[in-house]
Amino acid sequence: MAECLRLGILAYLLTTFRAPGRKTQPAYLTTQLRAICQRIEPSMLEIRDVLFWLLMVGTISVFDVHEPWLRNKLDGILERRLSWGEARGRLLSVMWIIAIHDDLGKEEYSELMRST
Repeated sequence: MAECLRLGILAYLLTTFRAPGRKTQPAYLTTQLRAICQRIEPSMLEIRDVLFWLLMVGTISVFDVHEPWLRNKLDGILERRLSWGEARGRLLSVMWIIAIHDDLGKEEYSELMRST
């Protein structure tokens, strides 16, 4: 879990320095974060919000929103389809800067929900 959080925080930091309209995709971070997110099983309720946060931070920073595994993983951690307000609440419970992440997060979350 420590490595997962380390990679998530790196992706999170990328979002704070992101140029508008561009994703910075460092190959190492993208590959490692994808691999670790795919391996984590959300069997414990306590880590579901953290895993959701990792997936969303990864999506707004390095992942392509249309990667099939991403939607499958989300389906495994969300009990039901959440409104953006509910999703945002979960993200705020982990680490989320409203002024930086809200617009990006809402856009990517909406796209993820459409890709069903």
